[in-house]
Parts: sequence; C-alpha cells; structure tokens
Amino acid sequence: MLSVGSRAALCALGSIAAAMLGPPVAHAQQFEIPASAKAAIIDATNTYRQSKGLATLSESEDASREAPCASGRNRRDMSVL
Repeated sequence: MLSVGSRAALCALGSIAAAMLGPPVAHAQQFEIPASAKAAIIDATNTYRQSKGLATLSESEDASREAPCASGRNRRDMSVL
C-alpha cells in the first residue's frame, strides 16, 4: 500500500499530466435530414414558440453555412482525418 505522501504525489502528477494533454477533442458527426423531417421539426418548434409568445424561427444564410474545422479547412477538403 502506498503512503499518504506517495498517493498525494501520484495524484499531483496525474493532475499535471492531464493538464498538459489539454482538453479532449470532439469530432462532430454530420448527417442529412430529409426535408419532410426538417419541416416537421421546424413546425413543431414554431408551434411551441408561439404558445409561449415567442417569435417563430427564421432561417438566415449566415446561420446555414458550414463551420470550418478546427484546422481552418472545410470538412469537405479533408480526405482523411
């Protein structure tokens, strides 16, 4: 069994190692949604928003653009991850 000092040292080393590795990287998954399903989701959302006295959703071209990957390149430009 490790002494209290040894356990504290191991815990500190583990914390330092975790901090040096940085945050975990997330990889988003993208998939196509059929237009009929998208319309049903938007209709249900707008019905709910109207019942709460909120404005309905509207689509803007800027919000519909695909965001670049962390590397600054578009997902389509990356043949192998």
